[in-house]
Amino acid sequence: MAEDLGEGRTGIPTDTLTRFSLTPSDLTNTPDPSALRALVDHEVAPARTSLEKARELPELAPPPHRRLLSTLIEVELLTADAVSARGAQLLKGSASPSRLGVLRLLLRGR
Repeated sequence: MAEDLGEGRTGIPTDTLTRFSLTPSDLTNTPDPSALRALVDHEVAPARTSLEKARELPELAPPPHRRLLSTLIEVELLTADAVSARGAQLLKGSASPSRLGVLRLLLRGR
């Protein structure tokens, strides 16, 4: 969100913002933290659902690529967790998965 706002875009459709009682200008000022938290949760939920379903994809890939694909999906799920945890702070900067969590995934995928 912070990167989009820095470039002059919200990155979220106006009708979605309206559903959470937010406006594009709210995002550059001081929005209601609970409304922003609800918006973030709303945006992350479908991504998380898709990523969880994507856990089935590695079985469709050639064997040498399965571990890598599985690890990438798990890293994206960690990123979704980080986005959810950051909540309203996404207006101040991006969210990254835990380095330790990513390291664990990489070692397990090795």
